[in-house]
Amino acid sequence: MAPDWTWLSMLLVVGCSSTTNNIVNSNCGPGTVLKDGVCVPDPTDTGQDTTMAPDTTVGLDSGRDTTADAMVDAMTETAAEDTSDATNDGESGIDAASLDDPCPAALDYNCSSSCGGSSACPGGCAYFPWPKLASSTKVRFVLRTPSKPPDKSCVDGICKHRYMVPIDYVWPSIRIRVGPGWKIGAASGTASVCMIPSSIKDGCFYTNSYHPVVVYTDDPAAPARNVVVDIPDLAAGPPCP
Repeated sequence: MAPDWTWLSMLLVVGCSSTTNNIVNSNCGPGTVLKDGVCVPDPTDTGQDTTMAPDTTVGLDSGRDTTADAMVDAMTETAAEDTSDATNDGESGIDAASLDDPCPAALDYNCSSSCGGSSACPGGCAYFPWPKLASSTKVRFVLRTPSKPPDKSCVDGICKHRYMVPIDYVWPSIRIRVGPGWKIGAASGTASVCMIPSSIKDGCFYTNSYHPVVVYTDDPAAPARNVVVDIPDLAAGPPCP
C-alpha cells in the first residue's frame, strides 16, 4: 500500500506561506501583507495613500479648544463681578461693620434717632459734672450711640473728638463693650476730652481702678452701636477676651 503523502504536502504549503513576504493575510488590512508575523505595507500596492494626515493632536499653544476657553472666560468674568460686588457698593457687598446695630431688647440711654427711644442721651461732648450712669443699684445697662454722629467738635487743648459719651460710675469695676467705628478709653480727668493713651481699646474695655470712661468716635460714618456696660463676673473668665 502506497504511503499517504497528503499530510506532508499540507505541511509544506503552510511552511511556505509563513515565509512568503507578498501573500496577503486575511488578518491584515488592504494594502498590507504579513511579514515575519507583522502586517506591513505591501510594496507591490501602488495605489496606497502615502500622504501624511495633518496632526490633530491638541498642543499647549496652538491647538486649544476655543469653546472651552470661552466657557472659562465667562466663569472668570462672573467670579470677578461677584468679588467686585462684595467689596464695593453692590447689594450683596454691604460691609456688615458699617451697618447700625439692631435695636436691643432693652435700652437705658438712647443717643440715636432709631429704636424709638425717648430716654435721655448723655452723649455729645464732655461736660461737668458727668452723670453717674452706672449707679450702685444697677449692674448692667445698654446705651445706643448715634448713627453718622454729628460733629460736636469736642475740644480740650490738643485733644479733639467728633462725638463722645462719658460714663461715670460708682462700681468697684466696669466693663464696656462696643462694635467697630467707636473706641473706648479712660479720660485723663472728669469732663476731659483727653484719653490716657495706653487705655484706648477697640471692642472691649475693663478696669478695676476708678477712671471716668469715654466711648467716642472720630469717624463721621460711624454706625449706631449698642454699648453694653456692666460689672463682669470674673469667675466666668477674662472680662475682655
